[in-house]
Amino acid sequence: FGKEKTILAVRFAHALTLLLLVWLGWADRRGALYWAGLMLAVAFLAREQWLVTRGGDSKIQEAFFQMNARVSLVLFVATSLDLFISSWSPF
Repeated sequence: FGKEKTILAVRFAHALTLLLLVWLGWADRRGALYWAGLMLAVAFLAREQWLVTRGGDSKIQEAFFQMNARVSLVLFVATSLDLFISSWSPF
């Protein structure tokens, strides 16, 4: 497909993922930790896009493997902590 079409497809996938994560957080009434984690994940995804467009082919390894691992870890920890704290409420 070529580099340009691949980058476009990745941007579309990231945008769709973020829209779904925002909808999920809103629909499930997640708390501040979820939203903070999501904002950090957005920053990592933005860095991934920056690495691919500005860093060239030499940064693809860091962009797709390291950044996606960070996004996954941040979302997992933030969501887990948010769920734990919300279920721990005395009321």
